[in-house]
Amino acid sequence: MRRLIALILLTMPLLAQAQSSALTGRRSSVETMLHKASTTQTVDRNLLPPPQWVDTLYTPDIPFTSRAVSMHGYAKRLGDARESFILRNETHTYRISRVVLKLVYSLEDGREIYRRNETIECDIRPGETQSIAIKSFDKDSRYYYFPTPPQRAKGVPYRVQYDVLRYDVVVEK
Repeated sequence: MRRLIALILLTMPLLAQAQSSALTGRRSSVETMLHKASTTQTVDRNLLPPPQWVDTLYTPDIPFTSRAVSMHGYAKRLGDARESFILRNETHTYRISRVVLKLVYSLEDGREIYRRNETIECDIRPGETQSIAIKSFDKDSRYYYFPTPPQRAKGVPYRVQYDVLRYDVVVEK
């Protein structure tokens, strides 16, 4: 009880100052500090990323992150007009469709030669894979994926990196 009375007595001058500044239309330094602190806390709280892992029985191990889709078995030979690979749904619960990948092609020394975003229409059940073939970036048949060198003709080897930019989750009724 004594603490409550002491707290009230300590805050009364601040309240009186706030009331007088409200009448004059100016903010007191205490109000300004409190306002700045509250907006700063709100901004800082909003900047925190969402949790990557949710530890409950009812959620998947990889809830809605770029790790929910992985790419395997990429292939493109020198004369191929298409690139092929396998997409895998790494979730345990959700069907995934319409994946948007950012593909970055680079020479073996690391210099980038091409970059694109590719939307892939697919329907992949949890834990399953789907084989995908897309038009190649290489219109002139000059490049080949580095593990598969051509036997007769000469070409330029390249590497590919991918990022999952987006995917849709299929809602079933």
